[in-house]
Amino acid sequence: MLRILFGGVGVVLLISFANVANLLLVRAETRETEMAVRTAIGANRGRVAWEYLKETLLLGLLGGFAGLVFTFACIRILIAVDLASLPRLADASINPRVILLVMAISLTGGLVIGIVPLLRRSGVGLVETLKQSGQSGMRSRDRRRIQSGLALGQMALALVLLVAAGLMLRSYWALLNVDPGFGDPSEVLSFRVSIPPSLIPDIEARALAHEAIARRLAEIPGVESVGMASSIPMGGGGNVNPFWVDGSPPPEDGPPPIRRHKWLGEGYLETLQIPLLAGRAFTWDDIHQRIPGAMVSESLAREYWGSPAAALGKRVAVQPNPVRWHEIIGVVADVREDGMGQDPVPMVYWPQVNLAFWEGTTEENVQTWRTMGFMIRSTRTGHPDFLRIVREAVWEVNPNLPLRSVSAISDLMANSTAQTSSTLTLLMVAGAVALILGVIGVYGVIAYAVARRSREIGMRIALGADKETVMKMVLLQGFKLASVGVAVGVALALGLTRLMSSLLYEVKPVDPATFAVVAVGLLVVAVLASYIPARRAAGVEPMEALRVE
Repeated sequence: MLRILFGGVGVVLLISFANVANLLLVRAETRETEMAVRTAIGANRGRVAWEYLKETLLLGLLGGFAGLVFTFACIRILIAVDLASLPRLADASINPRVILLVMAISLTGGLVIGIVPLLRRSGVGLVETLKQSGQSGMRSRDRRRIQSGLALGQMALALVLLVAAGLMLRSYWALLNVDPGFGDPSEVLSFRVSIPPSLIPDIEARALAHEAIARRLAEIPGVESVGMASSIPMGGGGNVNPFWVDGSPPPEDGPPPIRRHKWLGEGYLETLQIPLLAGRAFTWDDIHQRIPGAMVSESLAREYWGSPAAALGKRVAVQPNPVRWHEIIGVVADVREDGMGQDPVPMVYWPQVNLAFWEGTTEENVQTWRTMGFMIRSTRTGHPDFLRIVREAVWEVNPNLPLRSVSAISDLMANSTAQTSSTLTLLMVAGAVALILGVIGVYGVIAYAVARRSREIGMRIALGADKETVMKMVLLQGFKLASVGVAVGVALALGLTRLMSSLLYEVKPVDPATFAVVAVGLLVVAVLASYIPARRAAGVEPMEALRVE
């Protein structure tokens, strides 16, 4: 993400420098005669160089200061609207290091841009400068080619940023339309409760304490259901262990199959509204009786038995010696445990309490978890008083149990897409700035070309050219300039967008639709930017244009 951010900032800086360079090239052309005369009457090279540099350095400093003010205002606005998709936004500030960096970049840019006219006029004397000062001079044509090159470079870089923003937008849209595997996450509050051995040494007593908390939470007015599991979807954590299937021989060489495991209490599926595709879910009676049962996810059932219904009654285990089989009593829909952008993982579900579960344990050995995640479905989720009531309900069971990682499931889902949404936001801002600067660049080049060709345009009109023909001529010039820039930008984007493939979801780095929309959009915007100069050209009065020189 940082690589994308710095790349976007760098592209905007390049486009900005190109715009300023274009403007200063125009100004330098108007001052070449003045500088040649200064040299002729005794000004040394240092004095002439300072005349060029002082203006660009001052512009750089003023531009850097204005940028800092604008950045500060934008940060305040983003914080005021509470744009949660940008991580650590509240900590963003403009410190002395940022100020020094911005000013250093601004001065460097001003210095580089100021040196260009010096290099262009190096070794050119007064007589030659005066000869080339006409509108048809070779150096004017060279300068126009440079200006056109800078403008098409701006369009190319703007296209790269806009294509990247378009790809991220399509990825984000795809993430928003992904089925997480459970229903209405905004009504589910989740948190973790950890019972240390020093507080409740007995393993079975700890399991009973977790059950008591779940039952007490279910009694809160407005609570529809309460679920309990060893991990919360998209909340991090998870347990990965070997997985053995009855009738499926283990591999002769190498490790056994590895699957994700989760331990449940009653009400987990109902609370998260995870569809039960076949069989039934665990109950508190199953847990009290220590039944050797299990549930599996749909993808795991299809992998081994072809369908959810066929998986019922099959036996699975986590240890081969001595093997203790657990019968599959239910099959549930797949859940995106690791985030909206991650595929569902095959999952095995076990009762909260098991006997002789791990390899090397005896029949009387009880296995349970010290830390459990609780999920509460209620329309009161998000209300300020609801969390207080939930805490008090937990403390009624044991006043020494803190609630950790308190969050709505919808917030966990949003956090799983935070990288995509924040990258999208940054690229959209950079792309918008790049587009505006690119359009300004095209407008400036076309407007300057019209101004330089006003005598020619006046003669065309005097010889019978109508306004529509003149407008088409100018618009065609803008279209050709933008077309070359778009073609170069497409070539750059084809290579550079591959670097962001890890950030994309269900979108290829070379997406024809995104490239086509951005390319056509840029061409349309560039032609619109050429419309005002074209209209101005069509309104040239022949006699006034001929009097210019």
